Amino acid sequence: MVHFWTPKAGPCLLLNPHLIKLAAEYGGKCLLVLANTDELGQIAHQFGVTSVPTVKFFRHGKVVHTIHGAEPDTAFHKVLQRFIARGVDIAHVRALESQRRGDSQAARMQLVEAALADPDNPHIPADLAKLLIAGSEYRAA
Repeated sequence: MVHFWTPKAGPCLLLNPHLIKLAAEYGGKCLLVLANTDELGQIAHQFGVTSVPTVKFFRHGKVVHTIHGAEPDTAFHKVLQRFIARGVDIAHVRALESQRRGDSQAARMQLVEAALADPDNPHIPADLAKLLIAGSEYRAA
């Protein structure tokens, strides 16, 4: 996430410590860049920044979301949660990869563990049921 800011604007100065704390909370899963528009005006212009504070979220080198103004921490958490995979999401993806490789036993165990870790996610038990049905394990599905 890139915070386009200026030391001349009070809201920017108030937002900086919140963003620094937020980035620390995510323990290296996101990178915070503080871009002073007084020094980097051309770059700010290239990204369409017309007011500060503006925070742009990048994923794979492209802007995926923008927040204008000093929003509350919850707004930033909400955006980051959309783009940062949780441990259970990674386990779910690994289970699907195991299934694609033909290791249905490993996929089954990984899906069960992921379902237990995230009981409110309806996609995990659905994928587990599909795996069981594909293996003719109808009662288990």
